[in-house]
Formats: sequence, structure tokens, C-alpha cells
Amino acid sequence: TLIRAYRVITGACEAGVRYFCENNTLPEKMTVKKAIELTRGQYNHEMFRKFFEEINKVFSDKYPVVTCYRNSKNYGDNWVSAGYALWFHRESQYLNRSRMRCRTTCAVSGTGFVFDAAIMREVGGWKFFLLTEDIEFTNYNVLQGRKIGYAEKAVIYDEQPTKFSQSCHQRMR
Repeated sequence: TLIRAYRVITGACEAGVRYFCENNTLPEKMTVKKAIELTRGQYNHEMFRKFFEEINKVFSDKYPVVTCYRNSKNYGDNWVSAGYALWFHRESQYLNRSRMRCRTTCAVSGTGFVFDAAIMREVGGWKFFLLTEDIEFTNYNVLQGRKIGYAEKAVIYDEQPTKFSQSCHQRMR
């Protein structure tokens, strides 16, 4: 649900988000506005609100798919997590940022993107299941003539693998 996305967007701990979800009556479906209201007073609420505010600026600018800046929660843990973090920084700042400034299409990379519900209806649900589903989703939308936008100030905090074996497993699943 949208509330579970709160952890990724704000960097909140898993236990805190689980406690919040278990101790509040949450509807199965809710609007972004309702989710922002529900999280008022919670850890990093302003970051959560700002994420959607920034995403919406680009979405409202006629981009049916918008990706964000993917930051790392554990950049400094070791060389594995640092390598992932640098890769995502490169994708966000050096590829998507440049593409957005040139008004060309950006690319979805992992988590942290929104898209128009009409796309889901058009496709008939989520139909992107390859190892690189983010690239598959990007390519599908580009082939449909859609531009993907980049909301540079909308930031999520993703946790990266810290063991090489985790990285290999992630690549092979």
C-alpha cells in the first residue's frame, strides 16, 4: 500500500512502519492526499509530503510516467552497497537529469516511480516480469510514444545489498 511505501520514501525503520500500519485502521485503497494526512506527525512526514509534491509537479507537466532520485540508506556499509549507490547516483544525476534537461525521455530504474493508472488499464495489469522489469516497462512506454519524466527533488532511500552473494542472488532471480 501507499503507507508501506512510506519506509522507502522517508528512510523510516521497518519496525516503526510496521507498528504504524498494525496500530492504525488503514483503508485498502487511499489517495495520496489521504496517506499524507494519515502520516502527519510521523517520522519524516515532511519528506513524504515533499516526495509527492515534487513527483506531482513533473506528472502535471504531461509526463505519464515519472521516476525519482534513488538514494541509498546504507552507502557507507561496504564496497558492495557503495557500488550500488554510485550506480544509482549515476543513473539519476548523469543520465535522467541530463535527459530531462534536454526534454528527451528518462528511464525507470528500480523502485521509486509513479505512472498514470490508464497505463495499467491499457496493459491489463502489471505485465513486466523480466529480470529487468524496470527497463521492460521503460521500453514499453517509449514504444507507445510516451515520455518518462524525472523528478530530481523527489528522493527515495533504498537499502542496497551488503554482501556480494546477495548481489549475485538478486541478479539471478
